[in-house]
Amino acid sequence: MSATPEQLPNDIEEMKQLFLAQAAHLEKLTADLAAASAELAAARAGLMSNAVEIEKLKFQLAKLRRQSTAARRSASSARLRSSS
Repeated sequence: MSATPEQLPNDIEEMKQLFLAQAAHLEKLTADLAAASAELAAARAGLMSNAVEIEKLKFQLAKLRRQSTAARRSASSARLRSSS
């Protein structure tokens, strides 16, 4: 809230109420920010976990592809030897 001096109350009790309202609003904003920060941290952790899982699966896939290629080469070599 941006107010000019003319817009502020002259009565001390009204000023106290205004101050308390602003303090309560600030507390709520601070709590909302803390909750959003915690949510962001959890989302980042989830993304990191997913990235690690993706890398692990890529490694496993590469290993299986190598094994498959080796098995096909071995079978092909065996067929060539048996036909000779």
